Amino acid sequence: MNTCFVSVPCNGCRLCCQNDAVRLLPGDRLDLFIEPHPMLPGQWMIAHKENGDCHYLGEKGCTIQDNKPKQCQRMDCRPVAAHIGKRGVARMSGHARAILQRGLDMVEHPEKFSLPCLAAKSANNTSNNEGEKYG
Repeated sequence: MNTCFVSVPCNGCRLCCQNDAVRLLPGDRLDLFIEPHPMLPGQWMIAHKENGDCHYLGEKGCTIQDNKPKQCQRMDCRPVAAHIGKRGVARMSGHARAILQRGLDMVEHPEKFSLPCLAAKSANNTSNNEGEKYG
């Protein structure tokens, strides 16, 4: 995995904390506010507020940063968007498209997000490989 993906430059973006179904995985805390997962019978996910935000999304971001579920810890929209490519993201709709479009913007224009190693890789990629993985 490219080391640029280790620290996600969210810069206040909270798209993945809204209207998402974060499934709890083995080892995640079960004393959190949880609800049944709508698409995976028998599985649990982080509960949501009425507006669709994660129960733990506060005014300044995640209120359980040190104890958030594994899926939240690992979330990085960039490698997913890079794998799907422009055409794949364009075919998506709604909230998922918004998240992956931001990831694609970071992959295609890393200089806007202070990601020099992605910028160098992007500059060296002269072909139009829609589905190329970065990392």
